[in-house]
Amino acid sequence: MNVRQRKRKCREPKFFDSERSSYLQELYDEYLTTKCPDARKQTLSNLANFAYNPENYGHLISMSIHCLFLQSIDSTDDFIAITSLKGLCNIVWHPIVAKSIGQKESIIKILSSIECRKYLIDFIINGLLLLVIIFKKMNIQIDNDDDDEQIQFRLKRLITMIGNDIKDVRVQNYCHLLMDNDDDK
Repeated sequence: MNVRQRKRKCREPKFFDSERSSYLQELYDEYLTTKCPDARKQTLSNLANFAYNPENYGHLISMSIHCLFLQSIDSTDDFIAITSLKGLCNIVWHPIVAKSIGQKESIIKILSSIECRKYLIDFIINGLLLLVIIFKKMNIQIDNDDDDEQIQFRLKRLITMIGNDIKDVRVQNYCHLLMDNDDDK
């Protein structure tokens, strides 16, 4: 690498790091192609962890990793489902992802997944956290048309049920935050 390239590389922000992009793409490809369940879990876990760093958002969004995470939250494997949900919680801070995850179909999928895994406290906590981020922090609104009234009803029913059944302080706090959001409408 000559002096000019080295200086340019030092000035370039990490957001455009081709090595980072290449490595993340390799992880993504490995997840999609590997047949070994343990390797898939480890690779997905790595991708979810990389989704925590905003420097990786552009690379991960270009791979539609948020779509992979959303698709995987209803996996029959609890580890895959929880890890995918955690990955969504990490990357949803990007406005493009928040808007995508805030769509009716995605919200319905998240609600359905939480309803199906009421026995899994880690899943519930992360699912509620994701909803709090979408509705409270990223200000994604549920409109008041008929389909959205169904979402509001399901959300309120889920929050009431979970809030009554699970006494974990995090669950209680997230339920209160979401109910406050519901009252604001």
